[in-house]
Amino acid sequence: MKLEQMNQENETYWWSVYDAAFPPHETLPFDLMKKMVKRSEDVHMAVIMDDTQQVGVTLYVTLPDEQVFVLFLAIDPTLQGNGLGSRVLELLKTTYPGGVMLECEELGLNSDNETQRERRYAFYQRNGLMDSGYITDNPAGTFHLMRSNAKMTTIRLKDAMSLLGLETKVY
Repeated sequence: MKLEQMNQENETYWWSVYDAAFPPHETLPFDLMKKMVKRSEDVHMAVIMDDTQQVGVTLYVTLPDEQVFVLFLAIDPTLQGNGLGSRVLELLKTTYPGGVMLECEELGLNSDNETQRERRYAFYQRNGLMDSGYITDNPAGTFHLMRSNAKMTTIRLKDAMSLLGLETKVY
């Protein structure tokens, strides 16, 4: 499994998986994300490859000390349930041994998709990500800040959001 940077050949796939995976209120305009990548060499849009097969997409920010913040991660809906998400998280933890950080929708809000949120949260925990105890609040909603180790601090989150040009509050 590997991450292949988005290019003209895989751009349509990237967009189709992203569009199918996230509700409209959690998405960013495609052109804005492409500008983020052009603005900083630390911001990446990638297609997740399993050998030669495209299996998902991600937008992530590389940080100092071999750390990474994952803003978006989605497995192709037609391929979910085959262990690919676990393999991607393992790839990220191996590639970035300093730590992996991402956001997972806040639980306990009686949301329409509460069961899906609980399953996603449990999935991240099963795959070695811990709840940091912090909640992030940004235009997409409120999220648990998940991390692979305590070295991933809110300072790193703020660094990543600054590189992305996005604002977030942390509680």
